[in-house]
Amino acid sequence: MTTQNRHRILRNTLIFYIGTMVLSIGGGFIMASGQEAGGLLFVLSPLLMVLVVRFLLGDGWQNAGLKLHLKKSWRWYVFALLFTLLVLPVVLVVNTFLGFAALTMPFSQVLPLPLASWRTAMP
Repeated sequence: MTTQNRHRILRNTLIFYIGTMVLSIGGGFIMASGQEAGGLLFVLSPLLMVLVVRFLLGDGWQNAGLKLHLKKSWRWYVFALLFTLLVLPVVLVVNTFLGFAALTMPFSQVLPLPLASWRTAMP
C-alpha cells in the first residue's frame, strides 16, 4: 500500500466519521424541535456518508464487500441464520421478564414466527 493510498483512506475515514456525526447531531436537533424527519436523517446518516465517500471521493465499490462468496464462507451464513434464531427467544424472554414487552399470545406460538415470516418471504 502506497503512502498516497494510506492518506486517501485516512482522509475518507475521517470525512465519513465527521460527516456521520454532523448529520446525526443535526438530525437529533431537528427531531428535538418536533420534526420527525430529523429521525430519518439521524438513522440514514451513515448510509448517506457511505454514498458520499464511495461515489464522490473516489473510494469505488470494488472492496465494499457486496459479493456473497457463498462457496468460501457458507458456514458464516449458516451461523448468522442459526444465531439469529437462537437469540430471538432469549431476547423475548428477557424483555418480557423485565417488563419491556408483553406477549399477547402463548410463547409456543411466538417461536415459529421467524421461520414463518422467512418462509413467506421466499419466492
